[in-house]
Amino acid sequence: MTPDRALDNGRFYELDILRGLASLLVVAFHYVHFYHTDQFQADLYVDVPFFDLLRPIYSHGQWFVELFFTISGYVFFWLYREPIMAGAVSFRTFVIARLARLYPLYIATLILTAGLMVIFYGLYGYDYVYQANTVGNFALSALMIQQWWPGAVQSFNGPVWSISVEMGLYGLFFLFCTLKLGRRWLWVIVAITTPLMLLWPEVAFFRGLPSFFLGGVAYFVARELSGVGSATRKSILGAVAAGWIAAYLFGHDGLMNGQVSWVFSREVMVLGLMPLTLVAVDLWRGAIRSERLKPFVWLGDISYSTYLIHFPLQLLIMIGLNGLEPATKAAVIASPLFFMAFFAALIGVSILSYGQFEMTARLWLLRRFSPRYRH
Repeated sequence: MTPDRALDNGRFYELDILRGLASLLVVAFHYVHFYHTDQFQADLYVDVPFFDLLRPIYSHGQWFVELFFTISGYVFFWLYREPIMAGAVSFRTFVIARLARLYPLYIATLILTAGLMVIFYGLYGYDYVYQANTVGNFALSALMIQQWWPGAVQSFNGPVWSISVEMGLYGLFFLFCTLKLGRRWLWVIVAITTPLMLLWPEVAFFRGLPSFFLGGVAYFVARELSGVGSATRKSILGAVAAGWIAAYLFGHDGLMNGQVSWVFSREVMVLGLMPLTLVAVDLWRGAIRSERLKPFVWLGDISYSTYLIHFPLQLLIMIGLNGLEPATKAAVIASPLFFMAFFAALIGVSILSYGQFEMTARLWLLRRFSPRYRH
């Protein structure tokens, strides 16, 4: 079957949905934040809701952040590369467009988290999850540069470390396009940056570098394969499906015996399965009619919202649970109903944030700072 690309009006519904699912899986990985104390016990993982079903996510969900980087690379090489190379998009326009979309919710959740951290510390006597909550780190976070060098630590709304990395990657991407480097240079960059990621995985910026540019590789590989027949498309899709099934099955062992299966190595997940997944999604784009996908596109719309809001929401909930006895609190957190209620609340708040705050703020900033949006 040849995918019909004319049905989506330019929007990549499948990729939107994938991004939304990845965000929710990272949130599931961070559910164990509820169990953090100043004496965090790793064996509390066994008490998390739906442990048998979600064990691979609880143990290896961090890899979905790399999937974010890979998707970003794909999208930017798809949408921005040619306009930047042609001079149609200036650096100023590029930066304004990114900040208008990202910064309003970013700074709002940073300020909210800082305030909630003060309240939490007053109640519990220790910092919640992230300890380096200094004035200096707040300033670096406000500038979105807190993860741009080795030795950087996570603070305040800790999960946004990846947003800081992405901001740096956007700058490198613009430079790549401005220099009009050919697609072969993508392989050179991946070859140079992959050893950095493997040798120093604790350096956040090194985690993002190869994944982002592998997203660009995935985009161009998909372009080269766009004319292949149904058999090749099915083979690629089958390989990707088999890879994710294997990852799920092998992922059940990681937390209990301390051994990480080779399936969950960076080499396999980050350098192999994730970019290949984007190739498969691209090749099968339009195979499912857009009318059937549109009801799920909201997952992609709120992916940024859920990612930024989930930690301050957890912090707020922990403040609210302060009056409970430790055993009662642990029982509440371990409840499947509480798990589902948390996700329902997060999704509801994220929908409101996207529609009522983020898009409104974005449009205001674009009209204020970008001439092309002024009327």
